[in-house]
Amino acid sequence: MQKTEEKTKVLFEKEQSRTWIEKGEGFSVEVKRWYNPPSKFSLESDIFDDKDNGPWRWNVYAYIFPKHPIFKEIESDSLFEIGEIAEYFHWGISYHDWKRNEDSITFKKLGSDYGHLHDRYRLVDNIDNTPCKRDAERLFKYLSDFVSPPPTNKEEL
Repeated sequence: MQKTEEKTKVLFEKEQSRTWIEKGEGFSVEVKRWYNPPSKFSLESDIFDDKDNGPWRWNVYAYIFPKHPIFKEIESDSLFEIGEIAEYFHWGISYHDWKRNEDSITFKKLGSDYGHLHDRYRLVDNIDNTPCKRDAERLFKYLSDFVSPPPTNKEEL
C-alpha cells in the first residue's frame, strides 16, 4: 500500500488500534489492527492454544461508493450472494454493512477478519508480517481495474 493514510488511536498509554487506508476512485481499502487482550474468562481461551491467543486482531475492509461501477453489482447484502469480489478477501467476506442516509445507500462496507482457526496473526503487531497488506493491495488493484460487464440485452444499450 503505497499512498496510505495512517491513523492511530491510543488509550491508556497503549496503542489500541492502527488503521491504514488507501483511497481509489469511488472506493477505499482499509487494513485495521486493533488490541483485544485475551480474557481468562473468554471462550477463545478454551478454544485456542494460549500461545496463539495474542492481543492483536486484524481486518481488511473495502468501502464501495455509488460512483464505483461495482456498487450496482453488489445487490444483495447476503454474505453468500455478493459475487466475485468475495474472492479478494481472506476466507471470503465475513462482514458487511450498508450505510444509508434517508434516501439511499451512501456506501457498502465489506470486510474479512484474520481470526479463523489456524490463522496465526494474534501475536503479530506489524502489518508486514501478516497477509493483510498483500490482500489489501490485491483488493485495491481489483477495484481499480474493475470494469462493469457489458449490457446483456439490447434495451440496455
